[in-house]
Amino acid sequence: MREINTLLELQTLNGQQVRAGNGYTWHGEYSNLIINFSLELNPPIQNIKFHNCIFKEDFFIKRTVQGKLYINDCTFEKDFDISGAVFPQKVRFQKNEYKGLALFNNTVFNDLVDFWGSTFHKRTIFYKTNFLGILVLSSVTFNENLLFTYTLVEKMMILRGISLKKGLDLSLSIITGEVGIYDFKLSNFDSENIQSDTEHFQICVSRTGEIPTKNKRETFRIIKEKFLKVHNVIESLTYESLEKQAHSQYMKESRVVFFSNDRLIFLFNNWSNKHRSSFKQGIKFTFIVAVVTYFLSIVTSGNFTLTLDDFWGNLFQNIKGFILTLNPIHRISNLKEIYEIDDFGLAFYVFNYIGRVLVGYGTYQTIQAFRKYR
Repeated sequence: MREINTLLELQTLNGQQVRAGNGYTWHGEYSNLIINFSLELNPPIQNIKFHNCIFKEDFFIKRTVQGKLYINDCTFEKDFDISGAVFPQKVRFQKNEYKGLALFNNTVFNDLVDFWGSTFHKRTIFYKTNFLGILVLSSVTFNENLLFTYTLVEKMMILRGISLKKGLDLSLSIITGEVGIYDFKLSNFDSENIQSDTEHFQICVSRTGEIPTKNKRETFRIIKEKFLKVHNVIESLTYESLEKQAHSQYMKESRVVFFSNDRLIFLFNNWSNKHRSSFKQGIKFTFIVAVVTYFLSIVTSGNFTLTLDDFWGNLFQNIKGFILTLNPIHRISNLKEIYEIDDFGLAFYVFNYIGRVLVGYGTYQTIQAFRKYR
C-alpha cells in the first residue's frame, strides 16, 4: 500500500515551486498526499500533476494554466472551484471523487478535457463554460443533476457509459460540434414547474441545479435528434417517448384543459402504444376497448339476458359476436344472424360505432408500434 503523507502548511508544497521572475511557477508532480488546508494555485502553472491526493479543504484555480494539468485518482472533500480559469493545453481530471461542489463558471478549455472515471456527488453545473476542444465524459457518475447552462461545446462531446443518477439538462447548451453517445441511458427524472421568464428560473439553472420540465422535454428531444443523426432509430425511440411524456407533464403543470386537442392526443398515444414503443400495450388497449364497447352495445340492445339456461350456448354465441366486432368493418347483418334477431336498439348502434372507431385506432397503433424499428 502506498504511503500517504499529511501536509498541514502551504510552505510544504512550496518546495516543488521554482522561481519565475517576481513570483513562483507551479510545476512537477505531487503524489500520495493528504492536504489539510485550502489550496489556491494563484501563481502561473506549468505542467503540474496531482496523483492519489486527498484535499481536505477547498481547491481553487483562478488563473491561466500555461502547461498541462493532470489531476488523477484524487479526492476533493470540499469544493473544487476552477471558475474563471483558462486551460490552453490538455487537461485530465481522471478517476477523481468530488464530494463538494465542482464549479466551472466561465471556465475555458481550449483543448481536451477528460473526466474519465470520475464521480460527482453534488449537483454539477457547467455555467458559461467553453469547451473549445474535446470534452470526455466517459464512465463518469453524477449522483445529482447535471446541467450545461449557456455552455459552448465547439468541437466534440463524448458521452460513453455515463451514469446519471438524477437528471440532465442540455436545453440551454450551445452544441456546434459533434456528440458521441455510446452506452447511454437516461430515465425520466424529477423536474420542476418553473416558468422560463422568471428570476427563479435563472437561479435554478445557474445555482441550485433544479431542472424545469420544459428543459427536460428539450433535453430528451436533443438526445433523440443526436441518435437519429447517426441513424440509431432504436435508441431514438426511447427518447422520443420520454420527450412526449415530458410534454404531457408540462401541459398538465401548465394547466392545459384536459379535453384540449394536445392533451387528448398525448393521452391516447400513451394509452394505446406508449408513444409507439410497445405493441403489447396496443394489443391490450384494443382488447379492452373491444370488450367494453361490445358489452355495452349488447347490454343496451334490449336482447341481453342473464341466465344459466343453456350457459355454454350463450357463451359461444357471445364469443362469436365479440370476435366479429374485432373487425372494425364488420356487418351488422352478421350480428343479427348470430343473435337471431331482426333489429337492435339505438344505443346498440351508438356503442357499436364507438367500438369500431376505438378498435380501428387500437389496431393501427399496434401496427405502428410493430414498425418502430423501421
